[in-house]
Amino acid sequence: MECDVKFLTNLLKNKMVLIGMGVLLVVGIFFAVRALFSDYQVEITDEYGKLVEDYEHIYGYSEGRAMVVEDGKYGFIDEKGESIVRCKYDEAGLFIHGLAAVKDDGKWGFIDKDGKEVIPCKYDDVISNYYINCYKPLKSIYTEELFLVKDDDKWGFIDKKGKEVIRFKYDYAYPFINGLAAVVDDGKVGFIDTDGEEVIPCRYDGAVPLFDELIAVKDDGKWGFINTDGEEVIPCKYGYDDDFSGMCVNLNLPLNFSEGLEPLKNKKNEWGFVNTDGEVVIDFEYDEVLPFSDGLAAVKDEDDKWGFIDTDGQEVIPCKYDEVCPFTEGLAAVQDDDEWSFIDKDGEEVLSNTYEGARPFINGLACVQEDGKWGFIDKDGKEVIACKYDSPSFFGEGGVAAVIKKWHHGLVDKEGNDTFRYQKLSSDDDDDDTEEEDYEYNEYDEYSEY
Repeated sequence: MECDVKFLTNLLKNKMVLIGMGVLLVVGIFFAVRALFSDYQVEITDEYGKLVEDYEHIYGYSEGRAMVVEDGKYGFIDEKGESIVRCKYDEAGLFIHGLAAVKDDGKWGFIDKDGKEVIPCKYDDVISNYYINCYKPLKSIYTEELFLVKDDDKWGFIDKKGKEVIRFKYDYAYPFINGLAAVVDDGKVGFIDTDGEEVIPCRYDGAVPLFDELIAVKDDGKWGFINTDGEEVIPCKYGYDDDFSGMCVNLNLPLNFSEGLEPLKNKKNEWGFVNTDGEVVIDFEYDEVLPFSDGLAAVKDEDDKWGFIDTDGQEVIPCKYDEVCPFTEGLAAVQDDDEWSFIDKDGEEVLSNTYEGARPFINGLACVQEDGKWGFIDKDGKEVIACKYDSPSFFGEGGVAAVIKKWHHGLVDKEGNDTFRYQKLSSDDDDDDTEEEDYEYNEYDEYSEY
């Protein structure tokens, strides 16, 4: 699992994949959000439904706008479901810093939240929307109001008015995070500041953009850490797995010092933890680990069983589980004999039900799977939204979750009201045993989706 030049290439080629879903809940969930981050709530009522009935897809909200698709064209609606930007674009991205990337006639530009084209569609490609942490608003991650665009086979940065700020000279690049952007020149990775100055030379084989006080870099096949001045803090002598899921930087990579400790792998492929000074705090003895979350880290022993340790390296929950998710909100999902349940920090099972699949609690709800479908439970184990969706999700901006049903994207609120009963679905998507016009929705409906 690494962010190397090959990964950056793939990232640029596949930047729009799954953005509507927010790159749903994989191992990277241990970087969980602490609270809902929007000051408005979307209510999926009949009035809302009538406004969205022409859309095949409705994606999650970002900065008060949700991307929608009608007849293969992209547009945007507001929190009430009203059309703000009619569906006329070939592709589009999420709003960040008040702008969204749109593609028209093979070229990219940017529109504002009223749909005005503020930067003409003249660029070959853009990079503006990534969920590094799926549970935070994008502008809290990408703090600089600079947009990465491609022109004449090179990448550079423009501001919100379309002015070139950093000239088009890089083979690949990554958006600014905390004042620095990773760039690739002649096959090597370095970092530039917002003035375009190369503060860390392009000399590394790979790098992970800055999320804390240190930057992970790869040199001669091994990983280490440097500071923002380019000074080596932890030598490049550690390894990571080479199979990268390729969705977004840091989604699966434990390359930030969560709770002051970083998981690293030695030459014997054993995992341990070091602090920000490079001192080994927890010995290299595990087959696999996850970063610390809620004061505990998941570790796998030589018998392929998972448990949890504290920051002193003490095993507080024995290694006896087949799979685990990190602790969030005081609970962790664990799998034993193909059944998922939830435990507390004492290792006690706290919910009586078991599930086919489970994801961590986010804002009081956890996504669980029954009969191949996903829904949501609260901390009492009560099913608040029936298991009827095709993929796991989480509740984000506007208090809604982006969900999938029969290849269509839609939204569901915390009352269990979703947009699918209103949306324009293809005829072969209709349920065999339920006529859509006669179907009366209720949040505990268990009818089959196929």
